[in-house]
Amino acid sequence: DDHCSHQHASDVHSLALDSDRVVDIHRLKIWLQHFCGRKTHEILRIKGILNCSDSKLPVIVHGIYQWLELGPGQGETPMISRLVVIGRNLDEDELRRGWRAVVG
Repeated sequence: DDHCSHQHASDVHSLALDSDRVVDIHRLKIWLQHFCGRKTHEILRIKGILNCSDSKLPVIVHGIYQWLELGPGQGETPMISRLVVIGRNLDEDELRRGWRAVVG
């Protein structure tokens, strides 16, 4: 798994979470709902294209603040799943632990 982070402004960062493993869509939904529910004002944007269990199509993730949507994409399922989180004062360790649990 590969992780990448970038700083945008003094308190805004982005973190890219990648995995070549199949993502458990049920654990993904629970984790994202829990995380976004607790961080409603810190999460500016979440986006991703994922290779998920129980889906022959790529799964697209879009989120802004507390609004979160997961749905089917088009085309081939990616070999590498990538979820990008942009927010204020992100706890990168917490995000990485959650991601590992989802792709475990």
